[in-house]
Amino acid sequence: MPTLLDWNALTHKLGVYVGQYDDCPTMEAAFSHVVLEYSLGLDPEQIEDAITDGANDRGIDAVYVDDREGHNTIHIFQFKFAKTFAKAKRNFPSNEIDKLLSFCADVLDQNQHLKKSCNPLLWAKVQEIWQALTRPNPKFEVHFAGNMLSLVDTQKKRAELALSKYRNFGVNQHTLESVVELFIERKEEKIDAPLQVVDMNYFDRSDGNIRGLIATVAAEEIIHLITDPQKASQVRLAVFNDNVRVYLSKKNPINKKIIASALSEKNAQFWYLNNGITVTCDSFSYQVGQRAPVVSMKNVQIVNGGQTSNALFEAYKEAPEKVKNALILTRIYETKTKEISTDIAESTNSQTPINTRDLRSNDEVQKKLEESFRDLGLYYERKAKQHADQPKNKRVDALAAGQSFLAYHLGMPEVAKKDTSRVFSDLYDDVFT
Repeated sequence: MPTLLDWNALTHKLGVYVGQYDDCPTMEAAFSHVVLEYSLGLDPEQIEDAITDGANDRGIDAVYVDDREGHNTIHIFQFKFAKTFAKAKRNFPSNEIDKLLSFCADVLDQNQHLKKSCNPLLWAKVQEIWQALTRPNPKFEVHFAGNMLSLVDTQKKRAELALSKYRNFGVNQHTLESVVELFIERKEEKIDAPLQVVDMNYFDRSDGNIRGLIATVAAEEIIHLITDPQKASQVRLAVFNDNVRVYLSKKNPINKKIIASALSEKNAQFWYLNNGITVTCDSFSYQVGQRAPVVSMKNVQIVNGGQTSNALFEAYKEAPEKVKNALILTRIYETKTKEISTDIAESTNSQTPINTRDLRSNDEVQKKLEESFRDLGLYYERKAKQHADQPKNKRVDALAAGQSFLAYHLGMPEVAKKDTSRVFSDLYDDVFT
C-alpha cells in the first residue's frame, strides 16, 4: 500500500528533475524520466529518444530497444501519473491494456497501416523494433509504470495470457513504492570482490534461499577488500552500506584493543581473540576441493565486523609487515532476500554494544527519509555521525528528529527527553509513520 512517505520521497525527487532536463517540463514528464533512468540505466539523451508520448501514440509512452552488452530486448512502457496522494491509492487503469495489446499485435503482424496510426516518434520506434526482430533471440518486456498501485491481479493475468501466445514476452509493474525503492537502491554502489581462503580452512552449506561459507582468511585480504581503489589511504565506505553503524574511530577503547592485538607479537592468536567478520552478497563461487581457493563475490557488504575491519586497516597503515601474520574468521552468506540480509546484520552485531537506533538504521523507512532530505539539500543521519563531514546546520540526526516529532507532534515531551530509547523501539511505528 502506498504511504505518504513514499509519495513525498518521489515528489521531492521529481521536483529536482523538473526544468533540469528538456524532456521534464512537468512532474508527469519527470516521472517517465525517473522510471527510464532507474529501471534501465539510461542517460538523458537515451531517455529523450525513447519517449513516444503524444497524439496518436497508440497508448505507448516510451520504447527502448536495448542492444547493450549483446542484449536484444525491446522495452515498451505505459506511464500513468497520479497528481494527488488520494489518487495514488488507486490501481493502474486496466483499460490501458487493450491499447498495448492492439499495438503489439500490429507490430508482430508487421501491419503496414501502422504508419498512419502512429505519431512520427512511435513510427520510428516501430521500425527499430522490426529491425531488432531480424536479429537473434529478440525478447519483449512490457512495463506498466505508475505512481500508484499495480494492476489488479485479474487484469495482470489477462495481459500475461494475451501476450503469452507470442512467446518471449515479460510483464513488469512499477508502482509508487517500487519506483522509490529503485532510486534508493540504485545510488548504492555495487561491489564485486574476491577473497582468498587459507589452505582448506573452509566449510560450505546451503539451506533453501540462503547459502553460507565459513572460512579463515588473511587479515590482508579483508584490508584489500575495504581499501578504496581510487585512494589507497582511505576505506571504501560503500562496502559498509548495510552495516548498522559507521566506524567509531581508532580512539574507541575496543577498536584500540583490536589495533593493538593486530600489531602485537602474539597477533598469530588474532583468529582466536576476535569474533570475526560477517559478509553478505548476492552470490559467491569458488573451486570446490581446491587448496586456498579464491571466492568471487557479487554485491558484497560487510554487515558485521565493521569496527574490526577498519581497525585492521588502521593497523596495516601503521605497520603492514606485522599485520601479515594475522588471520581472521570470515562468514560469507549468499542471499538475494533483503529481509534475510537485514536479519543477519541485526543478529550478528554483539561484539560492541548496539543500541536500538543502530539496529533500525538500515530500515527502508530510514533510507527513504535520507533520500527525501537529500533532495531538500539536507543530510539525514540514520546512523550516528553518518555525515560528520557535512556542515552542522545541514545535518538532521535521526534520533533528534524522532525526539522532536514525539514531543511536538505526538504530545509526549517527557518521554522524548527521558526515555529516548523508545523512539526506535516500541514507539518506532508511531514516530516514523
